[in-house]
Amino acid sequence: MNETLKMTREMKIILIGLAGIFYSVFGYSLGHQWNANGADRTPQASLTPLFNGKDLSGWYTYLEGRGRDSDPKGVFTVSDGIIRISGEEWGSLTTGKEYANYHLTLEFKWGDKTFAPRKDNARDGGVLIHSQGADGAYDGKWMHSIECQIIEGGTGDILVVGDGSDNFSVTSTIKSGKGPKVFEPAGSNPITITGGRIDWPGRDPSWKDVLGFRGVEDVEHALGEWNTLEIIANGGDIKVFLNNRMVNHVWNSTPSKGRIQLQSEGAEMFFRRIDLVSLPRDFRFSYNSDANNMFVPSADSPEDFYPYVDEVAAAGVTSFFMSPNWGMPMNYPTKVGDMIGEYISEELEEKLSQPILNVRTLVAEGHDPLGLILDRARAHRMETFVSFRLNEVHAVEQEDNVIFDRFWREHPEWRIGKPGDPLSQIYIDILGPRTNPVVNGWLPGGLNFAAPEVREYRLAQLREVCERYDIEGLELDFQRFPMYFKPGEEKQGIGIMTGWMREVRSMVEEVGKKRGRSLLLAARILALPEQNRAIGLDPVSWARDGILDVVIAAHYLHNNFQLPVDEYRQLLPGDVPVYASVEVEPTIEQYRNIAYPLWQKNVSGIYLFNFFTSREGGKTPPYKSIREMGYPVIAKDTVLLVANKHSNTLSYINPKTFEVETTIPTGPNPHEIIVTPDHRYAYLSNYAPPGNTISVIDLVARKHIKQIHTGEYGRIHGTAMSPDGRYAYFTAGQSGYVIEIDTQTHEVRRTIPTHGKISHMVYVSPDGKYLLTSNIVSEDISVINRFTGELYKKIPAGKGVEGMAFTPDRKHLWALNQSGGSITIIDMQTLEPVETFDCPGMPVRIRFTADGKRALIPGWTKEGTLTVIDVATRKEIKRIRVGDYAIGTELSPDEKYAFVGCEDAGKVETNKDGEELITVSEKESDGVHVVNLETLEVETVIKTGLGPDPMIMWYPPVY
Repeated sequence: MNETLKMTREMKIILIGLAGIFYSVFGYSLGHQWNANGADRTPQASLTPLFNGKDLSGWYTYLEGRGRDSDPKGVFTVSDGIIRISGEEWGSLTTGKEYANYHLTLEFKWGDKTFAPRKDNARDGGVLIHSQGADGAYDGKWMHSIECQIIEGGTGDILVVGDGSDNFSVTSTIKSGKGPKVFEPAGSNPITITGGRIDWPGRDPSWKDVLGFRGVEDVEHALGEWNTLEIIANGGDIKVFLNNRMVNHVWNSTPSKGRIQLQSEGAEMFFRRIDLVSLPRDFRFSYNSDANNMFVPSADSPEDFYPYVDEVAAAGVTSFFMSPNWGMPMNYPTKVGDMIGEYISEELEEKLSQPILNVRTLVAEGHDPLGLILDRARAHRMETFVSFRLNEVHAVEQEDNVIFDRFWREHPEWRIGKPGDPLSQIYIDILGPRTNPVVNGWLPGGLNFAAPEVREYRLAQLREVCERYDIEGLELDFQRFPMYFKPGEEKQGIGIMTGWMREVRSMVEEVGKKRGRSLLLAARILALPEQNRAIGLDPVSWARDGILDVVIAAHYLHNNFQLPVDEYRQLLPGDVPVYASVEVEPTIEQYRNIAYPLWQKNVSGIYLFNFFTSREGGKTPPYKSIREMGYPVIAKDTVLLVANKHSNTLSYINPKTFEVETTIPTGPNPHEIIVTPDHRYAYLSNYAPPGNTISVIDLVARKHIKQIHTGEYGRIHGTAMSPDGRYAYFTAGQSGYVIEIDTQTHEVRRTIPTHGKISHMVYVSPDGKYLLTSNIVSEDISVINRFTGELYKKIPAGKGVEGMAFTPDRKHLWALNQSGGSITIIDMQTLEPVETFDCPGMPVRIRFTADGKRALIPGWTKEGTLTVIDVATRKEIKRIRVGDYAIGTELSPDEKYAFVGCEDAGKVETNKDGEELITVSEKESDGVHVVNLETLEVETVIKTGLGPDPMIMWYPPVY
């Protein structure tokens, strides 16, 4: 991992010194400038479907004795979306390009046919990766390569198909003894091979090369059934998964890139999916363990808790973060502070739990508990970090507890305050609405980092763990109990904490220099950039000044909203990776809801926090499934979804070719659309009187699957989604209510009064805390606590307030006063209007470009327009004539185009019930007008149906 972070601290300081000076004066405002002129941006993960389902584009054939692209017998063919490899002749199907650093997923099954000379032998094939050199260089059949074997009874073996030299080799740990080389996870017998095979651990010792062989532990499905083979090649590290189980792992692969070959080797095979997802630079799949969960009551020897490390490694985790903090004491025999269970009262001594007693036993037997776990993780070839919680305050409201240390007990003068002291709003927001108030009360009981003695103590503890353990990095966990200074002193604390961070960096560099290998310094920081500075932290400056190598953006206990990875990427240097910390969730579906949108962004990896805690309720965490979010899940192709409200249909449009792929029926008069974060389902509000239904669309199946009935609550219109994807919200406009839908059951969960008249649209605040409804008749915006359903406040707006959007930096809400011809800007910190400016022409919807520089506003008039506004100056850049009655708007993923739904067909009327009536011209129909955002001209019109209005970009999921 460290190879990707080669820029020295001195080089960084030279490059960013000037930016750092200005940043210290102007705060975050130079973030965009930095990334425009500074380090390269971190490449995103991307999907390359190696098989298009139609033909062998991107591949060439090579057959023994025939050469390249000569296949008269049709060894390699495509039919009905499936590749058939007959096996009749020996050779390969080979990619035209080389690949490195990827997650390759293939779905395969065996056919019935076999051919001499292997007609009666085990069906044989394979995937050859990192293939280099000449075609047929190996035995006239294949390129030299590393093979992931597919053979009956041995799928998962790894072979070196090399030239006998070090040019092609792999390393792994194998079981000791004579006989085949068998991979042993966390083994102590490493071996490097330049030829031959490393068997997967479940390979039957009695394996025979006979047709139809099946071993007792085989993971491969029965003959004729589809299997999923995953190959993760990350640098020189190769992991192989078969049907969701890790079957092999090698490292130090030479080479570490090359073409991919599918073998033809005497047996008929079929492939229906071959998807390659590139891994982002500095990719990590990280897992954080607290100090004590592995020391269960029954674990009194190393062998007892090793399985808790093994299951993490088997899930494909690359980076293991282990906390030493068992409360305030450590889980190892420290010389700086206290070890858990030391220096406690006789009363507490008698009440020590079995896990603490087990740790004592391990230490008495000469073991280092923390070291054992880190060594086990390293044996699995996982990168290891010590994750230090800087201000642990569990249960500080108690008089005495085994998890308090002497430093805290003996120095109340160095604490922030007393447990239960009132918190300012910033801390309440950081902890979030779902955190127990008792936990909130712990924060003031923490240590005050304004005290030099506190900083010296912590630095000494950090030095000890860095010097004591052969780790790859040190993580400072600022999010776990995020309070470091007395209320009102946070601003002064920024300089204090930055000075201390420089000391930590110097210590880390000193230790690394002595060890001959640098240590990474990581910080787990608060979810929103502004929250860090508000409590006395300045991670953006730390990263810019070369203090930090790694940044992990994190929530406190609950995934309350989508982490703003893009915003952090704009603020931080391009060579500093940004990871998203995901808190524990009850189901893998909810994890997907959170991870999938992150992977469509510029995230460097997923970091799991508290994943193991479902064991506390007696439920086994889904370790076998977490690869579905820990490795990039990227959409194959984006699709523009457009609901045609007068045709009662939903159109799927290719945003690159502007072609309509398909159109499906929906409920009556679909007016707004929202998609779950995992992009599996869409909900559409049906507005035609009585308007008391919501359509559920299975986006993958492209099918209307359910109508949700809302009963007395009618005229369903606006819609929004909770950040975690658990709930969808709809306005019942004339009823004055918001309807909450449970997305797991597709049922109404509750109804929430808006206290406004004709609540037309609903939005969820970026922090997930509030519902905001635009109330057309009462000319205001209701702010409702999303968790309690209580009205928090009303914000005055303008005449006919309807469409709204948050600026990309989340600082403001722009509300469009449609009939008033103006825009009101609301400060999201104070929830007060700060400005209103004119925007003539019935402004009805709004979209901001990702950089926040331009706002696109359609006008719902007969002479429909798309107005482009400069956000900074509020000035109109251009008013573009599009179709009549312009309304719904969406941007292409690359923001080269804006799509504007227009009702061109003729006369539009609205009756007294609010129903839209349209008289269709014989010569015309409605369309989506495509605006080129470089030329600011209409480029084409896509005909989808009558009344194209609500639209959203869909990222089809691939699992």
